[in-house]
Amino acid sequence: ETAWGRGDLRMLDALDRYARWYEFVGRYTTARGLHARALQISESRKGRNAVEGVPALRGLARTYYLEFLFGPEEAETAEASPTAAPGALPQLQPAGPEAGRLNPDGERALKLALDTLAKQAPVDRSARGATQVELGDWYLIGNNRERALAAYREGWTDLTAAGPEALAPLNAPRRLAYRPPAASIARAKVSDPLDYEERFVEVSFNVGADGRVADVVTVATDAPTAIEKAAQFAARKARFAPRLENGEPVATAGVIIRERVLVRSPKAAKGSGP
Repeated sequence: ETAWGRGDLRMLDALDRYARWYEFVGRYTTARGLHARALQISESRKGRNAVEGVPALRGLARTYYLEFLFGPEEAETAEASPTAAPGALPQLQPAGPEAGRLNPDGERALKLALDTLAKQAPVDRSARGATQVELGDWYLIGNNRERALAAYREGWTDLTAAGPEALAPLNAPRRLAYRPPAASIARAKVSDPLDYEERFVEVSFNVGADGRVADVVTVATDAPTAIEKAAQFAARKARFAPRLENGEPVATAGVIIRERVLVRSPKAAKGSGP
């Protein structure tokens, strides 16, 4: 921002990466404000239906389904206010599991992205296919299997035309939503890292054609039992997009998550005392 200014198009990639970090730590409203700001920049510089705004639209949809799966962020902060751009996409209200359904603004954002891509000449088949697959993910999370299948098939057709590299991400289950256990290096908050040791938990599970996780077992670990159980629970709560074969979702066995965790060292625990 200091170098380019708040409204420069070169801010779009930085805003996307910043928003994705907030998504990772469960700050979905804050992330949504950043995506909306990126969309506003795209529209102000390139006009409505500009392809530069497609990543922001896809990001907005992602924050809605993450919020649906895990619930709204626990605490709003002052950071959310300056990032919000109410004019970019109206109705940025949360809709978590208590609402019983996904917020329709997410579906609307993905469809707007598809409309934008369809107006490009020539059409970017890779980008349109990936967005269509994301719409399939959206419907799958919302338990609308019929629409999910239709979206996956359309996405598969576009990605097939784009080439083998475009199809490669669909050859394995794609992680859509996963919150690491509290002891994970990604989430642990420790006052002195030197008081902790790094351990690991590796779990294996099956991903069904509906993207749900089943049959979670520990493959290997050197962490305490409580942390092992927490890692298993995190894996069970994860949501995946299923592997696709010829545009059809199929089950996959033996998917692995290896979680690096922090465990208080015996020396530090002994020194703390009563």
